[in-house]
Amino acid sequence: MNNQNLLLLKLLCLDFRDNWPLWKTKLQRSLSKWLNAVAGELGRILLLGLCAWGGYVVFLYYLHSLWEIFASTPMGNIFATRVSPGIGEYLSMTLDLDIVSLACDSVFISLIFTVLIGICLKFTGISRLTYSNRGFVGWFFWVVLCTLAITELFPVIPPPSSFQDNAALLILPVSCLLPGGFRFSARLVSEFTMVFDLISFLRERLAIIRIRDLPCDQPEL
Repeated sequence: MNNQNLLLLKLLCLDFRDNWPLWKTKLQRSLSKWLNAVAGELGRILLLGLCAWGGYVVFLYYLHSLWEIFASTPMGNIFATRVSPGIGEYLSMTLDLDIVSLACDSVFISLIFTVLIGICLKFTGISRLTYSNRGFVGWFFWVVLCTLAITELFPVIPPPSSFQDNAALLILPVSCLLPGGFRFSARLVSEFTMVFDLISFLRERLAIIRIRDLPCDQPEL
């Protein structure tokens, strides 16, 4: 690094030190604004998760009651034993589990995973390209993808349940929680392109310092 660049770096440090009260105020305002936005979105996502859990418990209990009524009829017995025994076994096995715990695990895993995926998509800019302003298509694409990923990595129902069994159980909570999880992630992190904005700001500041403070006998960069 030549003497001119060293001088510019020194002047930049001095400029930052002299204007530290201003930068500090701006930083505090930005941090306070970010914390308020994150706190507000966190409250909404937790409320959404609680509502999704309660709604899923009611849905599973309702499904369990309907299945018991249907299975007790002659048509239901024929369906469960001859037409589609696989569906009958799946419903009987799933709905005989602890429904409250099953709903809690499904909603909790779906919520955490959608937030983590949302953070990755937001930081890399993929969310802006494949989800934001894409309407139903973007929502459906990521619901299917997240459901498949969660089913593969964190199956809620242990073996001998199949991949399809877990996917059928998780798709509903993922569908409900994905928009809130992605929205919370968007508040939590920024895209990596903010680095380029910071570089542009430093270049502009260096240009101001070079014109204002660099001695006239110094050659331009």
